[in-house]
Amino acid sequence: MFFQPKAALLCCLLFWTCQDRPSPATSSEPKLEIEPKAHSIIERSIATHGGLERWQSIKSISYTKAFALLDSTGQVESDVFQNHHYQYGNQPNIAISWQQDGVTHRLEQKGDHCAKSIDGSVDVSVSSSAAQNSIYTSTYVHGIPYKLLDPGPRITYEGVEEIWTGELCDVLKVVYDPAQYDNLTTADIWWYYFSQEDGRVRAGKVKHLDHISGIRNISYREADGFLFNHERESHRLDSSGKALYLRASYVYDDYQVDVP
Repeated sequence: MFFQPKAALLCCLLFWTCQDRPSPATSSEPKLEIEPKAHSIIERSIATHGGLERWQSIKSISYTKAFALLDSTGQVESDVFQNHHYQYGNQPNIAISWQQDGVTHRLEQKGDHCAKSIDGSVDVSVSSSAAQNSIYTSTYVHGIPYKLLDPGPRITYEGVEEIWTGELCDVLKVVYDPAQYDNLTTADIWWYYFSQEDGRVRAGKVKHLDHISGIRNISYREADGFLFNHERESHRLDSSGKALYLRASYVYDDYQVDVP
């Protein structure tokens, strides 16, 4: 089993998907809807991962990301090595670049403008919204657990569950409602698993429209007082939570953080 539920301890599991800064469709401002126990778990996790005040003071951060996608037989479908650089402040800039088939691909966001280029020329086959979604996915994953304090989601405490290592984790369910906020494009549901020992994010589970994925945080890197992901795995799951096969493997490394 990918996760090992303990019925006496477990109420449920957990979910997520949203846009970076939700704008409301039905109210003037996005709301922060977090149960008190869930809020305390998030705050403890943030302290373990580096602290909210220091996170918000970061001027820039860069890292490498290597990942492989595999099919159900274990054959590699694609294998990519990326460089990520995020510049914050008055002139934010997000850039993700990689080499493929002898050419340089680049995703970039400057202000509200997002685009993908190939060898310096705009890739017209990729829309601005598609480029933005790709950038958002990377920055959101990188920003957990801090992003869980952004207004918009409904977060509830779901109980305790045993993960693949035998560790007991507190489980939070995180729901972003696209019917409520107009830039939330999907209704995926995430569950996040937090170590009871120190609060670090150990795993996640997401239910898409057509499949369920389980994410394992295998190892971590420390850089400038922050705790970041190092090795991660994504498994395709069946409806009971059993891992069917390894869908993707990730290695994040070479973190460089500019923080006061």
